[in-house]
Amino acid sequence: MLSNEKMSQLTDDIYDAALDGGQWIHVLEQLAQSFGASSAHLSEEDFAMTQGRLVSYGTDPAYAKSYADYYVSRNVLWKEMVRRSLYEVMTNRIVMPIEDLRRTEFYNDFLRPQDGEEILVGVALRQSDAAVNLTLWRPERLGAWEAKHMEAIAALTPHLRRALQVSRYLGDLKVVGELASEALHQFDQGIVVVGERTKVLFANRAAEALFAAGDGLSVELQRLRAARAVDTAVLHELIGNAAEKGIGGSLVISREERPSLIANVVPVRAGRDRHNVAQPSAIILIRDLERPTKLSLTAFARHFGLTPAQTALAQEMIKADGVAAAAKRLGISYATARTHLVQIFQKTGTCRQSELVRLAMQWDEGPAMGASDSLPPRN
Repeated sequence: MLSNEKMSQLTDDIYDAALDGGQWIHVLEQLAQSFGASSAHLSEEDFAMTQGRLVSYGTDPAYAKSYADYYVSRNVLWKEMVRRSLYEVMTNRIVMPIEDLRRTEFYNDFLRPQDGEEILVGVALRQSDAAVNLTLWRPERLGAWEAKHMEAIAALTPHLRRALQVSRYLGDLKVVGELASEALHQFDQGIVVVGERTKVLFANRAAEALFAAGDGLSVELQRLRAARAVDTAVLHELIGNAAEKGIGGSLVISREERPSLIANVVPVRAGRDRHNVAQPSAIILIRDLERPTKLSLTAFARHFGLTPAQTALAQEMIKADGVAAAAKRLGISYATARTHLVQIFQKTGTCRQSELVRLAMQWDEGPAMGASDSLPPRN
């Protein structure tokens, strides 16, 4: 449906908005036009449906306010998504029968007056008790959303997720040069900006501490390297893809006797004269799984219906040192641990340990999602 050139442009726009919150409305405008939607929205809802927020293009601004004030608790589509543990990409017709939706106040008084009769949903970001969704609306006369539309949104969603994560950690910083500010040194997570040939342009204190330890990641001749050659090759490839193709990615970096590091690579389009650093290629967010976090698997386990035994194993798997090590810490056999892991994969829709870890990490409870860090700021 969308050309490769258009998909590439949308991806660039999404990553631009990660560093400049004022660009999110432009992103929504481009998405609406590209998909033939009447409007496009980023919405934030908590699982208890007590609060929510809508940032929109193509609708009456009063409706965005009314969503936060009133309709968030009447969003039957969101309630059904949570009840059925639906995630990723779907349409309103997948979430619930159209006849049932048409009988609701949410449809008749909120969606229909704004040409929101057919809805395409992409779950952009999940947390312990809330989620951010991308939704495209169009009137019923244009027909239901098709598989090709869902596939295009699915291709864009990982980029949108990474961009929102960067917005969350970096706030509303408008220039990469400000990455050297004292504020970023306060983050527990390592933050690194790299340029041409993986040259390190900036590292906050958390990242510098990891480099000084010499286990997992280091800087040699100003270039970022992993302890293992294979991890270095993958990391450099991800940075190269970010610089040349505008594509982000994630990597689990192994360490010999300590839990792994997780590195999220986010592209920065080169040639931004307003930035006070030389040609940044990517931002790398580094999480040390050995450090205590505010991670709680309570909501994660409840959401996917994990048993206590499965929850305990999931908690150990987050340390990313393998099934055998997790089984040993739990005092269970390797075979039992493997059985639990297969059941966890089935319930969470994952198929690899790295996928499970990344999914679980999306339920990180700190810092809490709020108007200033989950969604882009209002214009």
